[in-house]
Amino acid sequence: MNEHMDRVRVLAASYETVLDLYRELEQISAGIFEAFGRPGGMEAIPDALRRKLVVVERIRDESIVIAELKGGVALSGSERERVRCVETELTEVVQRVIESEDRSRSLYQQQGVRINRG
Repeated sequence: MNEHMDRVRVLAASYETVLDLYRELEQISAGIFEAFGRPGGMEAIPDALRRKLVVVERIRDESIVIAELKGGVALSGSERERVRCVETELTEVVQRVIESEDRSRSLYQQQGVRINRG
């Protein structure tokens, strides 16, 4: 029982961490978008892109932890509800990040900057 509760706590903490990381990613993306349109703002973009890469790598690492834990943990009703709430909020933040990235990509393309989606 103790091991189960520890795994549930780690799972919940990992979800919260991913949520915080996506919020940070959202802020970095917004900063890049704003810098692009600001005189002299282009100098700040390389540093922001490096920060963004670090955040994306941390999201990947936490997502691996979540996938491993989620497959091996049977959640109670209240635990499932807590995870569901975080997943819902996470979905909303991810959607905002995607919209921000699309907006930035569109602006870059309008300005003649070639963007590789990856």
